[in-house]
Amino acid sequence: MSERPSRNGYNHPHPPNPPNHPIRFLTFFARRWRSKFRSDENTYRDLVSSNNADGVMELLTNTEVERKVLERAREKTKTYGREPGEIDDENRKIDPEIIVAIYRDLVIPLTKKVEVDYLFLRCGAKPPGELFE
Repeated sequence: MSERPSRNGYNHPHPPNPPNHPIRFLTFFARRWRSKFRSDENTYRDLVSSNNADGVMELLTNTEVERKVLERAREKTKTYGREPGEIDDENRKIDPEIIVAIYRDLVIPLTKKVEVDYLFLRCGAKPPGELFE
């Protein structure tokens, strides 16, 4: 096994431990969804009991936050999607609009779908989506 140098210059005979980031992310999202649920628990329960997934999705949707997420993704891609020191926007490694489209068309809808399924499960109902079929 090869040794790897640490930040302070000493060598370590063991490989690094696997990250536990997925667990942290799940904990973060569960807290966020629980917070949304508690903010308007009766409305969520009513929508779930009537099997109204579209109503739950509408209640979860915050277009202003989504707009900010898309703008942030665009700006980060503009900043980090080119060689350091490059000022020319024509030499980007990736078009920022591609990243915005991925977030708009895949990441945000899938996240909201999982939130709806979580809220249905939290209320003791079968989620309406394909994730649990």
